[in-house]
Amino acid sequence: VGVGAACVGFAACGTSTSGGARAAVRAATSAEQAYAPPCGVVSGGLPHDYKRKSLVIGPLAIYAARSWARYPARFMKPVHAGADRFPPFESGMTVDAGHTVTLTIARPDRPYFAWLFDHHAYVNSSRGYRIADGERAIRLVGCGRQYGQYHGGFVIDGPRCVGLDIAIDGLAAVRRTLAIGSTARCGPRTPLPRAAAERQSASGNVAQSEVSNTQSAAVTLPPGRSAERYTITAPAPRTHVFDVRVQATPSADIAVRMRTANGGTLRIIDSTRSCGPLAAGPPDCFVQFPLLEAQHAGQWTVVVTKRSQAPAVAHVAIRFHAP
Repeated sequence: VGVGAACVGFAACGTSTSGGARAAVRAATSAEQAYAPPCGVVSGGLPHDYKRKSLVIGPLAIYAARSWARYPARFMKPVHAGADRFPPFESGMTVDAGHTVTLTIARPDRPYFAWLFDHHAYVNSSRGYRIADGERAIRLVGCGRQYGQYHGGFVIDGPRCVGLDIAIDGLAAVRRTLAIGSTARCGPRTPLPRAAAERQSASGNVAQSEVSNTQSAAVTLPPGRSAERYTITAPAPRTHVFDVRVQATPSADIAVRMRTANGGTLRIIDSTRSCGPLAAGPPDCFVQFPLLEAQHAGQWTVVVTKRSQAPAVAHVAIRFHAP
C-alpha cells in the first residue's frame, strides 16, 4: 500500500525500524511535549516530484495530504461495529535539512485524531487503534543532507476537519485546518481559500493562515540573498488600524515591506537584527500603524527580503482591527 493510503496491516506497510527506533522515548502527553521519531530510519521510496503531490508548508512536505479529503468515509469506520478502534492511515513527511518542524493537533480535535509515528504503537495494527494510542504532537528534524524523511501515520474516528498548529524552527505556530474524509466539510474553519492554497502549495516557501482578524505566514528563505512575496486582504485602512509582528531565525537579516492596493509602499521592518537582543531568542519585531486615509482596501502584497546568506524562516503576523 502506498504512502497516504489506508493500511490496516500497518506494521507491514514499508516502515522500517532499528535499535534507535525501539529506544525512542514517547513524549506526547501534553501540548508542550512532542514525540520525536528517530531520524534516518527511513529513506527512499518517494517519487522525484513528491513535493508536487504534497502539502508543502515551508520546509515541511506531507506527502499525499492533499488527497486526504477524498478518502471514502467507509475507510474510517471502526474495525468492529460499536468499538473504539479504527484502521490507521499512512503518512510520509520530509523536512528540509537544517530545519525543525513541530506539528501539534489543535486541542478541540485531540479526542478524534492522533499521529502514529511511535513505532511501539504498531503492535495494535491487527486490531485497530484507539485515539489514545497515538501522539498529540510530533517534532521532525531535517537531519539528512537534503532532508529528513519520516514514515508514520494517523488514526481518526471518522471524516472530519482537523486543525494543526505547525511551528517552524521554534517560531510562532501557523494554524492549518485539513479536511480528512470525503464527507468532511470544514466551512469557515478552513484557513485558506482554494486558490490561495494552490498558490502556497506551488511555491512551497510561504504557508499562510488566518485566525480571527490576524493573517499569518511562515516564510522560508533559501540560502543566499532571496525574497518571497504573498498577498493578504486588507480592510479599509481609513477605518482600521493594524499591527505587524515579525519573528525570524536568529542572526538573519530580514526586511519586510508591504505594497498596498493603490500602489503605496509601507516600510514595516528594515532589519530583524535591530529587534531585540539575539541572545534572548528569535528576534521579535512589533510595529503598530495608525489609520491610513490615503490607502485603499483590497489585496496587499507582503515582500519579505533576506540579505544574509544562511537559510532562514520568518513568521509574519498582521492584525487589522477597529480602533
